[in-house]
Amino acid sequence: MDFIQESDQHNRRMDSVVEAFWEGLLVAAQHAVESHNQRETVYIASFVPPQYKDTMHVIRDWKGRSGTFDTRTSVIILLDRAKRSISARYQDNEREVLDFVWDADKKQAYLLNGQQQLGLEAASEFFLRRVLLPA
Repeated sequence: MDFIQESDQHNRRMDSVVEAFWEGLLVAAQHAVESHNQRETVYIASFVPPQYKDTMHVIRDWKGRSGTFDTRTSVIILLDRAKRSISARYQDNEREVLDFVWDADKKQAYLLNGQQQLGLEAASEFFLRRVLLPA
């Protein structure tokens, strides 16, 4: 196999891994929202079903008093397949972008946050902690 074929094979494999990671992140986010709502008595969180492919939206607000932006926290999370990254935009317009990278053995892909490799659960917490558990 020449380097062009190896590169193509690598790209197809990474695309597959990114797809699986994204699907897992959707499930992990839904689970985090459900878990939050089982334990929280003052606030309620909502996982908004994706309107567009490769997006998710999570909102947290006061129970019974939703609709006021002063009490709401939210995040829109987007998968960028071309860049192989996931980005988040929060209610205050702050953004986070994490890129996919391979581990040293090129067997597992992670999202990279600085020098820290994030798997599914850690990535879900990274993107949602600020919304579900604001300081």
